[in-house]
Amino acid sequence: MSEPTLTPAERLRHPLAALNPAALLDLWRRVIIVVRCARPPQFDGGPGLAGRLRGAFGRRLWDAAILTHLPADAAGRAALPLYDLLFDQHGRQIGGSRRPKPFVLGAELRSGGIEVTLTLFGFAGFWFAPAAQTLCEALEGGVAIADQARVRTPLCVSDYRIERIEGVPPPAAGSAVRLHFATPFVVAQGGALTLAPAALIASLANRIRGLARWHDLDLEMDWPETLARAAALTLTEPRLTPWLWDRRSTRSGPRAIPMRGLSGAFTLSGDLAPFLPLLAIGETTHLGSGTTFGLGRYVLQPQPELG
Repeated sequence: MSEPTLTPAERLRHPLAALNPAALLDLWRRVIIVVRCARPPQFDGGPGLAGRLRGAFGRRLWDAAILTHLPADAAGRAALPLYDLLFDQHGRQIGGSRRPKPFVLGAELRSGGIEVTLTLFGFAGFWFAPAAQTLCEALEGGVAIADQARVRTPLCVSDYRIERIEGVPPPAAGSAVRLHFATPFVVAQGGALTLAPAALIASLANRIRGLARWHDLDLEMDWPETLARAAALTLTEPRLTPWLWDRRSTRSGPRAIPMRGLSGAFTLSGDLAPFLPLLAIGETTHLGSGTTFGLGRYVLQPQPELG
């Protein structure tokens, strides 16, 4: 990777091209950092685990103030801290929604250990080395043993690996797909969780549009037509489990922040052709809110044709 010459803010404001979802498939880049740790006794899993890891990662970034490789600009301002690159809002999109942060974080309990996955999208992947270093330091520095717990325990890092991936395989054509959610997803309308297909597709498309900017690109779609066609999809066989939990934040102080979501699976059927590229990219980006807390991670499974 060559060193960027523009600041992230400049690159996000001025995409080089606007592409449709199918064209984005080949250009969707990410760097994946996978860290394996031992699981301490009494260390809790559950839907809040990735959020606790995110808290430790953010604290370490803030305390260390690790700088990116960006040079000072023409006005002599200092290089951008990695915390700001990954955790700042970086403006809003058309329609007022916040531009998504350029990473997702996940965690899985595996045979007595913990596997932590940090995915950096687009040009944010340029800074994979300091991000990997800081993530390992954050885990070894201590993670809350349970949701809302004030006690932290170090996670002993056994090994880590880094993968660079470009492109998303084209999804198999069909009239039905099943989405299996390994972590709860949160898509809301009017303050309530929703399974309306148009709301799910709109949430995913907005997220991909924001992350496309981290690829120096924009998402080109006929939004009214896309949402109208999404409203005609059918959602069936919802086998979903509701989750309620609390998390803590340094910014919110002692006040607990309530979290909610649905995990499990459902099937979408109908004219899926316009949405399959979005759904395929969504496997990498996650769906809905709270993705940097590990929420909304799913696997897409084509369903056999009936008849």
